[in-house]
Amino acid sequence: AIAYFFGRELYKKYQVPIGLIHSSWGGTNIEAWMSEDLFKNHPNNKNVIEKMKTMDLNNLLKDYSNANKRYGSYLDSEDLGSKEKWENLTTDYENWDTFELPNLWSNTNLESTHGVVWVTRLFELSASEIGSDIELSLSRIDDEDITYINGYEVGSSTQKDLDRFYTVKKNILKEGSNRITIRTKNLGDLGGFRGAAKDMYLKISDKLISLEGSWNYKVGTPKSNAPPIREHPKNYPSSLYNSMVNPFFGYNIKGVIWYQGESNTKNPEEYSKFFPQMIGNWRNKWRKDLPFIFVQLANLSGIKELWPAVREAQTSALKLNAVAMVTAIDVGDDNNVHPKNKQIIGKRLALAAQNLAYGDFNSSVSGPNIKKTEIKDNIITITFDDLLVIKGDKSNINGFIIESSTHKFEIAKAKLVNDNTVEVYSELVNNPKSLRYLWKDAPGEVMIYNRFGLPVPPFRTDKGSLGFQ
Repeated sequence: AIAYFFGRELYKKYQVPIGLIHSSWGGTNIEAWMSEDLFKNHPNNKNVIEKMKTMDLNNLLKDYSNANKRYGSYLDSEDLGSKEKWENLTTDYENWDTFELPNLWSNTNLESTHGVVWVTRLFELSASEIGSDIELSLSRIDDEDITYINGYEVGSSTQKDLDRFYTVKKNILKEGSNRITIRTKNLGDLGGFRGAAKDMYLKISDKLISLEGSWNYKVGTPKSNAPPIREHPKNYPSSLYNSMVNPFFGYNIKGVIWYQGESNTKNPEEYSKFFPQMIGNWRNKWRKDLPFIFVQLANLSGIKELWPAVREAQTSALKLNAVAMVTAIDVGDDNNVHPKNKQIIGKRLALAAQNLAYGDFNSSVSGPNIKKTEIKDNIITITFDDLLVIKGDKSNINGFIIESSTHKFEIAKAKLVNDNTVEVYSELVNNPKSLRYLWKDAPGEVMIYNRFGLPVPPFRTDKGSLGFQ
């Protein structure tokens, strides 16, 4: 979708056909897209590649798919809730445990994230509210669900990353207490309710009844076996390079757009080296310095603050010529790894391409970047290389934290003092050492932009604490 909006924006600008070669696979690490040549000094990856050469990858994928289906059937056969009909209102829910939803199973007291978990709660309806069908929204459930109201099934899905919207017929509703019960089944992914709290509700005309908060739960498969180990070609170094990049080296392409990084949270230091190496290798194969434009990871909560390091590692590619970065930390979805607003990211990629690939040097490549910083009288003054546009209160800019002399970071206050300068300080910090901006998985409201609507990307002025800069 992002590639489509990117191409459409260029077509609208230049009125010529834009060809797009779409070669992507979700949830992949960068190693899968790199040539074997780049792993000469990486024996672990080299050994995996040698092993891969003896494997039938098509059968590997097929074998895992079959094993996963068998595991799903096994969980169904072991589920106590299905055998005992826990969706029925005759079920004794008094002794069920409680937790908060939405939540990933790893953030609860559940002993295992795989298997079947049943959840239930009551909600109240008045006589006037049961006169018509109502809409039920549960956001995304990982992996599968069967949802019941007052013992009647109202919807189900076997697809994760899909927002659940079900229509509840008025004939199964009643005045007073009503019960919603959901059977969830996770085959080995994260497990749980992956959406935002605001997306769990019942809608009656213009009224919303929130379903976030305390739910009762009981595990339907308390002694289930572990899921099959997921073997997948996309996880092997060079596998996707061989099949999804190498075949296109004969095409005279104009450039590359790239959106990846979520699966490299375990090795950001390596990523900072791999990324520019991969770009250089691709350029050698295409025999020209292709414009290369990448999307920095968007905002997403609940990643244990691992994404700032990956975002910084991504910036290592900017030391190369004809490389640009699109910032997306202001347009993602805190509760969805797949941001819904694809159009704005496509437009920002197109802006950069107009500059790098089409020679329109009046087109902005990025938001404002730091030109210099100065520390004086416990205030850190930041000068940027572009005029600033503040969305909100210019005297109360959020997103900054300041490092004290004891290396503790405190939330800071910031204000615009002229067209390209911001002052940052904290009443809790004397003799500040450094600062960071938007240095969280999901930092909240972003306020500093340029006149083209491009945000200041995340940055820090301390170096070395993350191990690779």
